[in-house]
Amino acid sequence: MATAGGPKIVTDGLVFGYDTNYGVADNTTATRFYAGEPATNLYGDINTGNARPSQTEYNTSNWTATDLPKPPEEVGRVYKHTSGALNSTWSGNSYGYILKGYTYLANTTYTLSCWVYVSGDANLNALHQSMEGTTLTHTANRWYDMNNKGTWQQLKISCNSSSNVNGNAIIVYPSRSGVTDGSFSGFFAFGGAKLEINDSVTPYVLGTRSSTASLIDLKETTDIDVSNVSFDSTGQPDFDGTNDYLDLGSDVTFKGNGGNWSAEHIVKYDVVPAGYNNSTSPGNFLGGTVNYNSWYWSVLNRKLALWNRSPGVWKYGSTTLEANKFYHVVLVCEPGGTSYKMYLNGVEEGGTNASYVYNASHSGISARYFGVGYAPSTRVVNGKIPVTRIYEKALSATEIKQNFNAYKKRFDI
Repeated sequence: MATAGGPKIVTDGLVFGYDTNYGVADNTTATRFYAGEPATNLYGDINTGNARPSQTEYNTSNWTATDLPKPPEEVGRVYKHTSGALNSTWSGNSYGYILKGYTYLANTTYTLSCWVYVSGDANLNALHQSMEGTTLTHTANRWYDMNNKGTWQQLKISCNSSSNVNGNAIIVYPSRSGVTDGSFSGFFAFGGAKLEINDSVTPYVLGTRSSTASLIDLKETTDIDVSNVSFDSTGQPDFDGTNDYLDLGSDVTFKGNGGNWSAEHIVKYDVVPAGYNNSTSPGNFLGGTVNYNSWYWSVLNRKLALWNRSPGVWKYGSTTLEANKFYHVVLVCEPGGTSYKMYLNGVEEGGTNASYVYNASHSGISARYFGVGYAPSTRVVNGKIPVTRIYEKALSATEIKQNFNAYKKRFDI
């Protein structure tokens, strides 16, 4: 995978990896390896008989499948409505829309969303959507200006209730200011109707996206479980600094020829680990139940840090890291030379690390967790690790620089 028109990322020797951030930071672009935050679409499946969402519909004869260009994310089939009455206020079942009856649970936030498209020749100027119920509190406007015609727009609204309530989830019904009854010209289209328990919109799914179908190993050989990590408002994994981690389910040993391997990450700390306290500091990039086979690869004292269990010493890079900045970091192991090398933003680090010969006594890298140390609640990361790549070879300085150049524009490094 590479940035468009930019340098290619090294794939030779890659045995595991993930990439949560490629093209989905704004929830509008699908990517092969990050399907998105786990979610269940409560709006319903597609009815193959009429090829529309199998919910209550009005003026159904006017809904037709369309070959319009699709919305910015994959939503399945898209449908358009080409005629019907037009009103400036709600007046019942007089024009095309789709409604789902739903029982909203108390003290639970629901978000309803869909993509809509209004043709340039349409005389309507607004589309509505609503979650109805006597005790629902709307937290977003349900009237959407459609002056920006000829492009796809995502409509969304969230609500909450202090008690269980029977209500309706309604998408895309049109209106035009000052019109009480009349026909509209042109057409509007919709796709990707989604009702979910969340306070924000996640990437579209028709049914359910599980915690192991959210983030896919770049080699598609190892399951990654995201059920123990938080997510930000854009649907990106966000380690909260308390007990968040990605989980492979058991320790996996990656072992190259002669024990050579490399661990590469894109990282950003909200809080850069300072003094050692075994909880939030150091903030380890990866860990396992076997205590790393004798070392910690992390940030401590605000620098890249490596602890060699025998003879029990910390060694540091030379650069002080800052909060809220992305960095490209790589650890290279070459047991043949009994050495580890740290790289930051494509350059080998100095500091005490540079003059120390490590005891590279193990034959591979064992890992189960990402974003924590050897146990899921110690040495945790407060921030993001959107990319991890593990190679069963020692990346060369040239290859590390090549990968950095591929990432730097994307992450503004």
